[in-house]
Amino acid sequence: MAEYKRTREIIARSQADVWDEAKLEWELAEVYRTKEPDVCLCGHPPINEPCVLRKT
Repeated sequence: MAEYKRTREIIARSQADVWDEAKLEWELAEVYRTKEPDVCLCGHPPINEPCVLRKT
Protein backbone atom coordinates (compact mmCIF):
# COMPACT_ATOMS: atom_id res chain seq x y z
CA MET A 1 0.00 0.00 0.00
CA ALA A 2 3.04 2.29 0.01
CA GLU A 3 2.26 3.25 -3.57
CA TYR A 4 -1.06 4.71 -2.46
CA LYS A 5 0.56 6.67 0.37
CA ARG A 6 3.02 8.20 -2.11
CA THR A 7 0.11 9.11 -4.40
CA ARG A 8 -1.76 10.72 -1.50
CA GLU A 9 1.36 12.68 -0.46
CA ILE A 10 1.89 14.02 -3.99
CA ILE A 11 -1.78 14.99 -4.31
CA ALA A 12 -1.57 16.77 -0.94
CA ARG A 13 1.27 18.91 -2.33
CA SER A 14 -0.51 19.62 -5.62
CA GLN A 15 -3.19 22.09 -6.65
CA ALA A 16 -5.24 19.32 -8.24
CA ASP A 17 -6.99 16.88 -5.97
CA VAL A 18 -7.11 13.86 -8.29
CA TRP A 19 -4.07 11.81 -9.34
CA ASP A 20 -4.52 12.06 -13.12
CA GLU A 21 -4.32 15.88 -12.87
CA ALA A 22 -1.91 16.18 -9.93
CA LYS A 23 0.78 14.06 -11.58
CA LEU A 24 0.94 16.53 -14.46
CA GLU A 25 2.10 19.25 -12.04
CA TRP A 26 5.39 17.47 -11.34
CA GLU A 27 8.55 16.56 -13.25
CA LEU A 28 11.58 14.49 -12.42
CA ALA A 29 14.34 16.94 -11.52
CA GLU A 30 17.13 14.63 -10.34
CA VAL A 31 18.08 11.13 -9.29
CA TYR A 32 21.16 10.77 -7.09
CA ARG A 33 22.95 8.19 -4.94
CA THR A 34 23.13 8.61 -1.20
CA LYS A 35 25.88 7.48 1.14
CA GLU A 36 23.33 6.78 3.84
CA PRO A 37 19.98 5.12 3.04
CA ASP A 38 17.03 7.51 2.99
CA VAL A 39 13.27 7.01 3.31
CA CYS A 40 10.79 7.40 0.46
CA LEU A 41 7.88 9.86 0.63
CA CYS A 42 5.72 6.76 1.02
CA GLY A 43 7.70 5.75 4.10
CA HIS A 44 9.56 2.84 2.47
CA PRO A 45 13.20 2.44 3.49
CA PRO A 46 15.92 2.02 2.38
CA ILE A 47 16.17 4.30 -0.63
CA ASN A 48 19.69 4.63 -2.04
CA GLU A 49 18.75 6.50 -5.23
CA PRO A 50 16.17 9.16 -4.30
CA CYS A 51 14.19 10.83 -7.05
CA VAL A 52 13.65 14.56 -6.68
CA LEU A 53 10.38 15.85 -8.10
CA ARG A 54 9.91 19.50 -8.99
CA LYS A 55 6.57 21.24 -9.27
CA THR A 56 6.15 22.67 -12.76
